Amino acid sequence: MARKTVALFMALAFLLPAVSWAFDLDNYFTPQILETRLGNPESLKLSQDFSVPGSLGKVLAAHQGTGSMTFVLIQDLHCHAQIQGHIRSMLENIMARHPDIRLLAEEGASGIIPLAELAALPDSLEKRAVAEYFVRQGKMTAADWYVISGHPQAELFGAEDQALYDQSLDLIRTFVTEENHGLLLEMADQLEMLQEKLYHPELLAFERRRRFYQKTLADQTSYYQDLLREAQRRGIILIPAFLGRTSTIANLGYYQQLQHQQYLENEILKQLLRTAAEKKLFAKQQYLEICERILNVSAAREDLQRYQEASASLSLSGLARELAQDPGYVHAPEDIKQLEQAIGQALVFYRLAGRRDQALLQNTMQRLQDRGEKRAVLITGGFHTQALEAAIEKAGHSYVTLQPNMTGPEANSQYFELLRDPGRLTELESIIAQTRARAAAIAVPKGTANPFFAFIYRNSLGIARLARRVLNNERIPRLRNVSFKKSENSRYVEVSTAAATYYISLNRTGLFVGKSPAELAERMGDPSVQPQNRVPVVFSLPTARIAGLAMAGLGAIMFLTGTFAGLGTALIAGSLVLLLLWEISHLQAMSPQQQRKAILLLSCFAGASLLMFFGGPLLGELTNHFCANDSVPYLFTNTMLGGIKTSINPVV
Repeated sequence: MARKTVALFMALAFLLPAVSWAFDLDNYFTPQILETRLGNPESLKLSQDFSVPGSLGKVLAAHQGTGSMTFVLIQDLHCHAQIQGHIRSMLENIMARHPDIRLLAEEGASGIIPLAELAALPDSLEKRAVAEYFVRQGKMTAADWYVISGHPQAELFGAEDQALYDQSLDLIRTFVTEENHGLLLEMADQLEMLQEKLYHPELLAFERRRRFYQKTLADQTSYYQDLLREAQRRGIILIPAFLGRTSTIANLGYYQQLQHQQYLENEILKQLLRTAAEKKLFAKQQYLEICERILNVSAAREDLQRYQEASASLSLSGLARELAQDPGYVHAPEDIKQLEQAIGQALVFYRLAGRRDQALLQNTMQRLQDRGEKRAVLITGGFHTQALEAAIEKAGHSYVTLQPNMTGPEANSQYFELLRDPGRLTELESIIAQTRARAAAIAVPKGTANPFFAFIYRNSLGIARLARRVLNNERIPRLRNVSFKKSENSRYVEVSTAAATYYISLNRTGLFVGKSPAELAERMGDPSVQPQNRVPVVFSLPTARIAGLAMAGLGAIMFLTGTFAGLGTALIAGSLVLLLLWEISHLQAMSPQQQRKAILLLSCFAGASLLMFFGGPLLGELTNHFCANDSVPYLFTNTMLGGIKTSINPVV
């Protein structure tokens, strides 16, 4: 028996198009049809038996087989707090109406997951708050949450084949890297530069708007309305068949709107792509986008098929050779070879996912037989749904597939952070790691069969209880290596350890932890609010960067040669502002590695500009004071920096 680790739990969410390591939701949902699919007339009753309130989700498909087993398949979206909350509420609803269902199986773990003792703990504000905290942090699933919240009769079962799962995780850690991500983004940026030269103005304007929305996910409503107006102007069918016969634009949910948005984009692009050169360049862009989804484990099965088809005429090395014709794009061949090797490793990972489909079902069926039961809930990412449905139907059993509702993307998802750094600790875990207090002052029973998870949960619960007591002006035991202090405004508690100070707030809205009062206040805000890019759209366009670099070069020439030196100074200052705005507008869509590079580049450029403004006069002053007029330093300074006029008269 093996408990899922953080990476095991997080790595297998195959989620639709967002780009730049954002979530890909097509795989979370079943993309083919948005109306309930019923395999036969008897399936209607099955779908009604397992229907859930519309605020939580809906039945996607149902099939009544002749076999004895029934599986409730719930599509999961890992690290999305709203989805986890809806799945937990769906479990509450289903298990209350079907008390014979006592087995909860899920991907990301192997064997029985012992949570009964934690579930038996009395309900309290602290217990609920700690569970919600770890759900927000991506370290607890909806099924964990449900069982711990007072349902010890439910058995949580990891349905994975441990060997296949470990092999999949090892592969993920080889190709999900910032370096690979950065290489793809740089190639995509270079393609954007080519689009600026090749696309006709109308197509270019549309692509700029589409790319900006994809990179920032800002102002979705305005973008969607623009698409509707453009589609109507072009005579495009606004309500396609896949949305359902009864759908209207006004009643589309969040996911349906994303599907509709993608449909409108594709239909508009079909009309805007006119020449063979434009279509060829756009095909290369789509190829890169598929490669990105493959490398960030968010490719749908249709993406894998499209990649195989496109690979007959396209390759990353071939695309890199084409881009290398531009002197601004420089990459060593070994970098591209490494990228292609990463794609190969990712494709092996997806093939293993197909084998894991079989293991998930077979292990769940075996556990049902061992328990002498007939019905179970199986929670997996949407990538597995179609294969599981087909396998259950082939075996003659029944299934009903449920899809939780989602009203928007997660603003601060932990998904990729946990993929890149599986050992990353939350603030609560850091406090526990930095103190030797352990559970000495925490009245929570020990002894679960999963000591690591139980230890973390018990101690987190203890910290929450101590924080509440401090906020209530109650005395607390003296702990080793950690101190608790109530803030002056009585809104949070300062927890000081030998290594750092943390700030904790605990109330009916939840448990929040930050490394500063400002960070704590930000986290206590509405988590569904998506950060908005406050820089005007015009400064995010590639032309803004080109203009900034051109202004900097022209200004430097003017300044150094002494020709219109004042205008040159103004151009350099303006280019600094323009490039700074361009970088700021793209920071949100950049990886941490790219953010560091962007900041370093701006710092170097600013330093060079300061050296140009002040270094020349200073050097001229020093050589004029200390060097003879016919000396080499004097001649070099006055020849190379002849355009720079010092305010000090030469000393003769």
